Amino acid sequence: MLAISPKAYSISRWEGFRFVVVAAGVAVIIAGLVQIRQAYREDYREDLKTGEMSSAEQRAISTSAKVGLYARGVVFPVIGIYLIKSGLSENAAYSNGVGGALNEIATSDAGPVGLALVSLGLAAYGVYMVASAEYRKVNA
Repeated sequence: MLAISPKAYSISRWEGFRFVVVAAGVAVIIAGLVQIRQAYREDYREDLKTGEMSSAEQRAISTSAKVGLYARGVVFPVIGIYLIKSGLSENAAYSNGVGGALNEIATSDAGPVGLALVSLGLAAYGVYMVASAEYRKVNA
């Protein structure tokens, strides 16, 4: 059983708390949809020094960015839905985070194959983040 501190309990009893949790859920869903849009429009390229990359590096980074952003675009809305359910029901058990979202995907019609695809996508996002550390445009 999850122990909750008295301060956290008092915050969760605040009248506006449910609204804040629901708003956070909506924001997380929007963030996921924005990432899908970024992948589709290749917006991530604007932040990279593509002129310093070989064509093979550009392809690899672009592929990992697209796959990763699409995967995050799938996972974030699931998390957002859990947050909204949690806020509407006053039941913190609904807010399961990334682990809960991945479990939801695994137990959905997509099953283990869907979970594997999303997991590979999230790993691809990690590859993109490591690669972008080398080639990200930095404004000093």
